[in-house]
Amino acid sequence: MNARTFLLPTLLLAACSQSDAVGDKASETALVTGTGGGPSAKLTPAYLKGDWCYSHVIAGDERSDEMMTYAFSEGGTLLYQVNPTTPVEMPGSYTIVDGHLKIMPTLKFFDFTVESIDPDAMVLKMAYGLTFWERGACKQ
Repeated sequence: MNARTFLLPTLLLAACSQSDAVGDKASETALVTGTGGGPSAKLTPAYLKGDWCYSHVIAGDERSDEMMTYAFSEGGTLLYQVNPTTPVEMPGSYTIVDGHLKIMPTLKFFDFTVESIDPDAMVLKMAYGLTFWERGACKQ
């Protein structure tokens, strides 16, 4: 069973909700319908450049809202929030090797691969679930 099959009931419920919060619609809809770039889409520094809202994680049938902004540069550095109420000022870095994204230091234990990607949203797969990102700073 792949991640799409496993998460379909959860994602269909999320897609039917009335929430307008960042991360609740676009990327989950892309995953369910198979739109977007899919796993073969290219994750590059030019694509990542700018602010991204790391909105939530879905692992099994559990959802965890994150709502933290990451500001990526093309040069491999970034700034991030420690939690949703702090400024976007903590320094970090990232690498992309063979399509795998590694973010240091905050998410250093996770190796992300592309599940779905469009111009303004991406779903990245990690060991225990899927992370949902949308272009632009998180709105609190």
